[in-house]
Amino acid sequence: MSRPNFYSLLLVIFIFSSLLLIKEGQVKAPVLTANLAPLNYPVSHLDFNNFQAQAVLVSNLENNQDLIDFNIDKLWPLASLTKLMTAVLVSELSKVDDLVKIMLVASSNGAAQNLAEDYGPGEENFVKLMNQKAAALGMNQTIFFDASGLSPANQSTAADIRKLINYLDKFHSEILAATQPVYFQNFKNTNPFAGQLNFLGGKTGTLDEAKENLVSLFLINNQRILIVVLGAENRQEQTQEILTYLENNL
Repeated sequence: MSRPNFYSLLLVIFIFSSLLLIKEGQVKAPVLTANLAPLNYPVSHLDFNNFQAQAVLVSNLENNQDLIDFNIDKLWPLASLTKLMTAVLVSELSKVDDLVKIMLVASSNGAAQNLAEDYGPGEENFVKLMNQKAAALGMNQTIFFDASGLSPANQSTAADIRKLINYLDKFHSEILAATQPVYFQNFKNTNPFAGQLNFLGGKTGTLDEAKENLVSLFLINNQRILIVVLGAENRQEQTQEILTYLENNL
């Protein structure tokens, strides 16, 4: 046997043996492997293997640098993150009124549906406007079928959500501000970070199909840092771990 063919045979045997080990559970793939931008702190202290999420994105909005990205182009049900786009449309057609604030703070599906009926007019027309707005923002992997997020067919990616939050940050700070307080009237905020001094805004989303979604914008060392966690088992825990790490190291 010639030398090149011999090495080729060894390579085939190695690959086949590795596949057998993985199939039989002797080799385990990591739960989460993230791409990390060059940072000024050691990322090894953040244990990604303990993360239980379908997608994670951490982005510095000051310079549009992604600090952490994992599965950011993976399509995932938005759940009530949908309501951020609903708020954008209403604010551009009218203003951020009390019903919009109730929708955002309490994640009220009824409020979202009423707003869509009023401003569509009718939810079908309103959803068309939502999809048109998503396209205008370059959210090419995003699609909406309702205004509340009850439909698991409402889907997007962490990368597209970053585009939406960037838009809110630049042109609709009133929407982010509406999500900051712990309470609006008698309605308690569903966001566990509401009321914190460094919390600039965000939204929760929960469905059986989506698990737990959380979008949060924080001010960390005078930098606006976006944390997107999709499909988490515990969105608060996952976000807090990232937040704590960045507060200590960024």
